[in-house]
Amino acid sequence: MARIDLHEYEESAFVAKQRKIEAGEITSVTSSLARPAQISNEASGVGLRVDSRIASGYGATREVELRRSDHETSTLIEESCEAAENAAVLGAATLDRLVDQRKILDVTSRQAGDMQRIATLSNSELNAIQNRRRRKRAVLALTAATLAAVDSWLFYLLIRRGGKL
Repeated sequence: MARIDLHEYEESAFVAKQRKIEAGEITSVTSSLARPAQISNEASGVGLRVDSRIASGYGATREVELRRSDHETSTLIEESCEAAENAAVLGAATLDRLVDQRKILDVTSRQAGDMQRIATLSNSELNAIQNRRRRKRAVLALTAATLAAVDSWLFYLLIRRGGKL
């Protein structure tokens, strides 16, 4: 497809429509897109062939070029609209996936928080069990030391008195 220079064709329908949009005469671009589609149908139909046969002077040739330019412009607009619609669909699908991912992350965050609370409770219980075990060992060690001291004292007395208590 040939490159279109819009500055070269000042009087094209696209430029006129662009001026109307900028002036505020057309408020909804999508509602005004029916006109370029009609232009493309006219340019590809009988109207272009009739104008091509009549075109003998510079002005008529210029009009055919302008219509061809309008056809190319309307084709570009239609392709741009399709691309915009596809981008909107893709954007909506992406947004839906992001919302789903956010929900999953929220659930995962709550589960991680629950696991952290459970781990904290478990650690405190394990620390309490470990402290009880240490106390029991300390009591047993103290009892064993006391019994060893008493046994040693009795053994000393037994030896000193010659086996008599």
